[in-house]
Order: sequence, then structure tokens, then C-alpha cells
Amino acid sequence: MARVKTKGFSGGTLELQPGWQIESDGYGLLTSRLVFRCAAGSVGRAPKKGQPHPEDSRLSCFKSTYTIDSGGWATIVSEYIGIESGSFTRFIPSGQVALGSEPIQVHPNFNKVNAAFGSSQQPLIELGWDSDSQSFLETDQTAKDNSLVGVKSYLAPSVQYSGSFYCNSIAGVTETMKVVGKTFATFTGVEDFPDLQLGQSVSDKHDRFALMTGASFEQFGNVYKVNITFRISPGGWHSYIYGKHN
Repeated sequence: MARVKTKGFSGGTLELQPGWQIESDGYGLLTSRLVFRCAAGSVGRAPKKGQPHPEDSRLSCFKSTYTIDSGGWATIVSEYIGIESGSFTRFIPSGQVALGSEPIQVHPNFNKVNAAFGSSQQPLIELGWDSDSQSFLETDQTAKDNSLVGVKSYLAPSVQYSGSFYCNSIAGVTETMKVVGKTFATFTGVEDFPDLQLGQSVSDKHDRFALMTGASFEQFGNVYKVNITFRISPGGWHSYIYGKHN
């Protein structure tokens, strides 16, 4: 195999190639890709998982790959990741709004008239609602006159948010996993998110509007990417049924 003769570089150490940079995603995540050259026999010196970035210790290596050319030289590409400040990045959101079935009791017009919802001049509860059976009975003339017999639910906007954030400890992942199935008023990285209350609380027992429905994570060296989903209930989630994170 032909060998390349060089001056001033033995190939026994890694030589960082020019043009490297550190990028910020605007949410607090830092990434960097470094390219090194060395002799093929020195690829074992490639940066290992968890080793700090040579120019910025906030980043650490999570992956190194290499190729060897016919001249006996290796090109090593090392990927680094880190958090700009603190232990968490900001939450990167996405959302979906669709219609979902809700009990008629949580309708904004049920207990008092809300002109923004429907055209009724009276609260629905006064139009033939039977509190014992929790329904509009066909034997009630008022319910019949207002065509409400059999109505038990209505279609309301159902909001589901999903997104991700990064943290630099497994403790951050563990604490997030504990929130699944629980309601919350605030969550790390979601502080600057739109209002989590999109409707009127059904009762004083329905005191949280956001419910964590799922979470997963991926590890990149010393940094963890956490994906979460949560749903917003227009009438709130019952505190006797769902535990509260905060």
C-alpha cells in the first residue's frame, strides 16, 4: 500500500481540520461536528463518548466514525452535543386541534349563557335538564320544545401538544417519566408556552387543564432528548381521578 509522506505531521496524533463550528438551535441546544486526520493506525485515539469538546466544555462527544483511504490515512468525524446554559433547553412545541366528544355539562352555555357559544338565551341546565338522570328526558316538555332530548355530549376542540426538550442528566428524564398520567400547571421548558387553560373549569375539583399522556427519551452522550405529549381538557381534569404533578 502506498504511503503519503508528510512534513511536520507524523500522523500519530489527531489533527483537527479547519472550518469547524458550534451551532445553536435557538432553544438552548449546542451541536458541533469536528473532523480529524491521522494515520490509520491511530484511529483508536478518536474522541470517545462523553469526552468534552476541545474548544467548548459545554459540549461532549456522543459519536465518532472514521474512514480509511488507500494512502493509509484516516478521517475521523466526531459529533458533539451540549446545553447552552443550565440543565434544560426550552421546549420545542407542536400542536394539533381536532373536535372531540365532551359531556354536555362542560359546555360553556350549560350553567350560564355565553354568547360566544351557541344562540340560546338561557343556560342549557334550565332547558329541561334532569339532575337525577343527568340527561334531557323525553318526558320533559321543555327539553322536547328545545330539541334537547337525548343530548348527552357535544363536540368541542380537543387540543394535543407534543414536542421535545433536552436535559443533561438522567434525573431530568426520570422526573419527566413520573409525570405521565398526571396533571400539571407548569412544566420545565413550557413556562413560555400559550395558556394551558382553554375553557371553563367544570367544578373546583377540575383544577388542572393539562394532562401528560406520554413520554420517551433518547440518549446522545451526556445529553438526553425527551419527547412528551399532553392533552388539554376544556373543562379541566378531575383531581379525584388524576394525580397532580404540581
